[in-house]
Amino acid sequence: MTPDSPLLELVDLATRAPSGHNAQPWTIVRTEGQRLVLRSEPRRWLPMIDPTNRELLLSFGALIETIRQAAPAVGYRVDLQVLADRADATDIALVDLATAPAVSSNSPALIRSRATTRTPFLPVEVAVHELDQLMARDDNALSFVPRESPQGRWLVDATAEAFAQQTWDDRKQAELAGWLRFSRGTSRRLGDGLTPEALGLSPLARAVWYAAFTRKQAMRPSFRRSSIKITRRQLQGCAGFLLVTSADRSVEALLEAGAVYQRALLRATDLGVAHHTMSYALEEEPWREQIGSTFQIERPIQFIVRVGRAKHLAPPSIRRLAAGVFENRMT
Repeated sequence: MTPDSPLLELVDLATRAPSGHNAQPWTIVRTEGQRLVLRSEPRRWLPMIDPTNRELLLSFGALIETIRQAAPAVGYRVDLQVLADRADATDIALVDLATAPAVSSNSPALIRSRATTRTPFLPVEVAVHELDQLMARDDNALSFVPRESPQGRWLVDATAEAFAQQTWDDRKQAELAGWLRFSRGTSRRLGDGLTPEALGLSPLARAVWYAAFTRKQAMRPSFRRSSIKITRRQLQGCAGFLLVTSADRSVEALLEAGAVYQRALLRATDLGVAHHTMSYALEEEPWREQIGSTFQIERPIQFIVRVGRAKHLAPPSIRRLAAGVFENRMT
């Protein structure tokens, strides 16, 4: 049976949810009627930087929220049930769709245009009323840290040092190199990973990247030093950091934190506020252990997002085709 057009449109929108290294670690499986299973793909896991699958579950939370926001616009109501009871589960959630009149919404446009902006931001603040809108509905799970505050300066240093530590770890750098796309053909064929466009490189730098860089070169000291230098420059230009927390560390709490994160990113997109997730301090010791006490936040911190104003917001990253993500198992 061929899936109907609204369902494929929903799948296309869902696949635009954010994920670590743009790995897009999901398959959406149609098992019967309008029932979908959101399934994890172990070959797309990131065991070096995400050994406990914490970030994997957060990505699925963002996927779930994207489906919730997109569904009414394409003519569906959504009933969702969490299936996973542990981080290494294959089946994460069950989505039952019910046909309904399509609702006029700007959600699809925001989902399609949301993108990580990795260029340095402008040296200006985000207006207070915009920060209020950015955290609307989720202020219990979100907090903003100005870059020039003592905590903001701690975050700048911690993020830079954690990134450098991660970059000089051969296993973690090799994992990243596996998701870097060094040819346009590979980018088009796979539709995932990190391209020079997504990394915010200039046209000249992109030309050099495609002409001269390889996965092997990404392991060289010169490439790593350049990455560290770029990251430090990014940290110097932002208004501050958005922290996303969860109620606890359970599967359902991580899925909900991912949903909060995606709602915040879509609100930022609507406001024209640039965002760039830089959670390296949550992935590396000793900063992972220090961050809770430093910020005196009882809830576990799950994301650190650099926010501010940019001269230009980045274009969306490449995406796998819906046909490659969707499996129709109806017989």
